[in-house]
Amino acid sequence: MTLKNYLYRIFLISFFVCSFSFYSNASDIIVDDIVYRILSESEATVEVAYCTNSSLQEIDVPETISFNNKIYTVVSIGRWAFNIWSLERVELPNSLLKIGDNAFYGCIFPTIEIPESVTYIGQGAFSHSSLVEIKIPDSVKDLGTEVFRGCPELKQVVLPNSLDLIPKSTFYQCNSLENVVIPNSIKYIDIDAFAYCSSLAHLYLPDSVSELTAAFSGSNKLELEVDEDNPYFCSEGGILFNKVKTTIIAYPSAGKVVTIPDNVETIGRSAFAFNKEINDVYLPESVVSIEEMAFFEVRNFNRLYCSPHVPPEADRTTFYSDLYYDHPELLPRYVYVPRQSYSLYLHTYPWSKLNLIPMEFETTEVDTIMSDTEDSVVVYSIDGVKILDSSDRSDIDSLPAGLYIVNGRKVLIRR
Repeated sequence: MTLKNYLYRIFLISFFVCSFSFYSNASDIIVDDIVYRILSESEATVEVAYCTNSSLQEIDVPETISFNNKIYTVVSIGRWAFNIWSLERVELPNSLLKIGDNAFYGCIFPTIEIPESVTYIGQGAFSHSSLVEIKIPDSVKDLGTEVFRGCPELKQVVLPNSLDLIPKSTFYQCNSLENVVIPNSIKYIDIDAFAYCSSLAHLYLPDSVSELTAAFSGSNKLELEVDEDNPYFCSEGGILFNKVKTTIIAYPSAGKVVTIPDNVETIGRSAFAFNKEINDVYLPESVVSIEEMAFFEVRNFNRLYCSPHVPPEADRTTFYSDLYYDHPELLPRYVYVPRQSYSLYLHTYPWSKLNLIPMEFETTEVDTIMSDTEDSVVVYSIDGVKILDSSDRSDIDSLPAGLYIVNGRKVLIRR
């Protein structure tokens, strides 16, 4: 931990302890370093408000406490209640109904058992903690946003069949996450739910999932698989499509060369956002729209081959947040467009802000442009680097998809 982070944590601890102390009132009850706040006198219920000892390592929260000859039931862990970075173990009572926002923010325990009485877990409840694994019981009906955001050691999570939504940024930047089973109850996966999960290699979407919003940005190893009975989505080669394969919704594991299939009309929101691998992308003539942040901050983006004669509709954030600023490292270095449409691209925003290069597109198979008498083949990259010189024309089949100079002719090879 850096000195800066350490001082920041000390500041947060002091701030919240002082804040809670300031707002404490006569109805607060202190038992064994824990301050409880009365929620209802008639129902005799309390919540854990905060802890007076910021160096505690273990806490057993009781089911009930006694105060003024009256028994109160502990039903809630309040907001920021255990914002204690020394906390290594917590035991929660079976009376608990709610875990509040940021209740265990930054705690260092590796696991915690959530009682089957709990119905709600609040925003950021376990964010930036040292959790390694956790099982959420079926009693939980709702999660707040960012519940596990920034948990660097979290590897395995069991979600309950009682949820229908995985909220925004639930697993954002959980770099060690390897195993999550999405239950058949899930209908909607919200924005950034699995963003920047750099160790997550596979995710199976059941047939219940009906809506997704830019959920997987920056998870560059992730292969998506969809249940074949899902009526809304399908997958092929790690790509998430709509059911009829006219829209690419997400392709988080895209490699250096991406060839968009011929039937695709729309590149969806954040479909390739924050990808670290992509060098070259080939758009077929079928593409008519590229949604916001589709290629946002693809930092190694070298060439975009854009076949459509009519510039696809694009958003000001398709490649970067504001194309008026000079950030060439966040944009494709070269954008090849049909020669006859060059002027149209040049006068269409945001294409007009890119480095446009007119060219003739050859999209036919190599064999159709090589005569029967041409047995040998010499291939150069578009940059003029010789990459193949062979007396066997079949050797060209080993080349990946891309734009080449084949025996003096410009050819786009598609796989």
